Amino acid sequence: MQSDIHHFDDNGAKEATESSQLATSFSTSNRLARRRYASRITGVLTNNNPRYKQMFRILATFALIRAFLQVAPLANAATNEQQNSAQPVNAVIEWNRTLLAIVRTPGAQPSSIHSTRNFAIVHAAMYDAVNNIEAKFSPYLVSLPNVPRSASEIAAADVAAHDVLVSLYPAFQASLDRELQQDLVQLPDNQRKAQGVAIGQVVATQLLVARSSDGANVTPPLYLPGSQPGDYQLTPPNFAPADFTQWPKVTPFALERADEFRPGPPPALTSATYTEVFNEVKSLGFIDSTTRTAEQTQIGKFWNGNIQDFWNESTPSTRTTSGVLLLRCNWRIRTRIRRLTRIQHGFR
Repeated sequence: MQSDIHHFDDNGAKEATESSQLATSFSTSNRLARRRYASRITGVLTNNNPRYKQMFRILATFALIRAFLQVAPLANAATNEQQNSAQPVNAVIEWNRTLLAIVRTPGAQPSSIHSTRNFAIVHAAMYDAVNNIEAKFSPYLVSLPNVPRSASEIAAADVAAHDVLVSLYPAFQASLDRELQQDLVQLPDNQRKAQGVAIGQVVATQLLVARSSDGANVTPPLYLPGSQPGDYQLTPPNFAPADFTQWPKVTPFALERADEFRPGPPPALTSATYTEVFNEVKSLGFIDSTTRTAEQTQIGKFWNGNIQDFWNESTPSTRTTSGVLLLRCNWRIRTRIRRLTRIQHGFR
């Protein structure tokens, strides 16, 4: 998507030309990254509870998004830009809140596509947009050639998030365009901003292309409960059908393949371990359970909500203005990813 929100100084024509040339130089696709996506192997739906295990399947992606927001301020290169910017809220936090508002709008989020996917795309775009300018860490997916280090990191993050959201939620384009214009007008009208806009546009486009064939948009296959002992059955009171049944085949965001850290199968139905766990769940799960504590009741109610939204807003709510944030040291990201995916795949 080409943004028409450009404000140039006296050298506007020159800068517009340079910005256009910059965008053109970024148009070469990231073939290696695309091959990495294409070669990932995804898992298959087992006969366990698909709704229960699906929540944990998204834990790694969502927790990574939260980790992205717990980061240090941009390095010294952005200091002057931050001081000259009138933006009242950190760009990463601002666009995260915007997406939260969208997914909480009735009917905005497609019923067969989990919102955590869109959060991941938005944050990956902002990360790669900023990291291409301040190249301190490994890129998530997009690595552009000849990126000017003088480019505005704030503009790049703003445009990357905006363009991704417009593509994912076209019905909100008018409000998203207004938000972007409000952000960009607070930055100095100079070549840095024009360069940042161009970088954000290209990064967003490449992320969207990479995820366009990730398997999320296919028609979810119908789940038919099995008839064998241990097969998941639809539950009362409404016996709702299983949802997101296509998600086991969606290309992972953080794993090389879906079964990379998958543990062994659950204990046999006739084993003492299975019996012990079954009895514990049954005892604690009764509506009028006498063994469940008040704290356990609150925990159960908490996990029954849209937990990904709660986690996603908890950290940003404690932060204020400090400019655009880098999205984590690479080694810390990978460490957290691997820890989280071990937890995630324990419930697949």
